[in-house]
Amino acid sequence: MCRIATRTGEERTVTLYGNSTSAIVSGLLPLTQYSFSVSAENAAGMSEFSPAIIYRTLGEALRSAPIIESIRNTSEGCINVTWKGPLNAGDSVTGYRLMAHRVGTGTMNEWHVKSNEYMLCGLSFNTAFMLSIEADNGYGYSPSATSIFYTDQSVPDGPPEDVEAHTISSSIVTLTWSIPRKPNGVIIAYQIYMRRKEDAQFRTIRLKVHGDVPSRYAYNITELGTI
Repeated sequence: MCRIATRTGEERTVTLYGNSTSAIVSGLLPLTQYSFSVSAENAAGMSEFSPAIIYRTLGEALRSAPIIESIRNTSEGCINVTWKGPLNAGDSVTGYRLMAHRVGTGTMNEWHVKSNEYMLCGLSFNTAFMLSIEADNGYGYSPSATSIFYTDQSVPDGPPEDVEAHTISSSIVTLTWSIPRKPNGVIIAYQIYMRRKEDAQFRTIRLKVHGDVPSRYAYNITELGTI
């Protein structure tokens, strides 16, 4: 017979049959100190229990996830995130792993932090991400707390590309171009500036974009003689 006692005074016994001199004791709590004593029994009765040995069980990863409190856009390309530790984790959490998965691409950014608030920077603009937060207690990571968020738009990173002009007639030119390589948001308009070589001022044409955004544009500039 094996007698098991915890540091808090709780006690239970495990009965073994046969001549086995080893036992696997299950159902113990992680990171808990136990004392173990063994008694032998035969047909005449039980012996005294052996002197107790003290053993502390190993830890395990937390079983509940952190709790995400807020996600908000701050400066360009940065997201501020706050969260709480897993329920009943106490002071066992040693850090957190944050992961931002770009939706639809599989790319991922990862950060390891000690606090319950962090600024995620270097993210693509106008993009959907799935945030995952896991707690680490030194024995593995907890289940993930997840949430979808979207980064804000920003000014296009560079001008329209592949700009070309094609003469149609003595007074008409077709101008074509492609969207910026990194539009950083939804393009809503283009500005065309033009002037004759000898003129000082530009004429401006603003083209609004409606509906689906094509990857390449064409626009006929007419009445060039009036510029």
